[in-house]
Amino acid sequence: MIVDLIETATKEKLPRGFSYPLGAQTLSKSLAGVPQFDQFRLWFSWRDEYWASKYTKKIEEAGAVSILEVMRGRSLCSDLSWDVRIHAVPSDHAARVKEALVEEEEAFRELRRQLVACQDDRTSFKWALKYDLATRSLSVET
Repeated sequence: MIVDLIETATKEKLPRGFSYPLGAQTLSKSLAGVPQFDQFRLWFSWRDEYWASKYTKKIEEAGAVSILEVMRGRSLCSDLSWDVRIHAVPSDHAARVKEALVEEEEAFRELRRQLVACQDDRTSFKWALKYDLATRSLSVET
């Protein structure tokens, strides 16, 4: 089965010791068919915080990091846009995150339900999938 890929806006080079837990093909397959699919732009970034020091602190303290964010909002450069952001995790957690994504397939089903329900002109939408480094588990934040 051939799947259209979500357009990738940027993919940051990762520092040593980090990996992207999810790729464009897997994500595109999971979200294929939602009404917003053609409007999505995919951004790969190595941290979920603007400030590297805050992100580093989360990693050092084994906190929760966002691995996937789906957002609709206004940016400085454009009108409403749908952004999908994939954030890196420490490489020693990448395999566990991939396992958890398969085990927790319900998270993607819930995201799909919310996207299908969000066909109105709401100005904002936010959904995030977080990975807790200490408990090695996923959680959804809306």
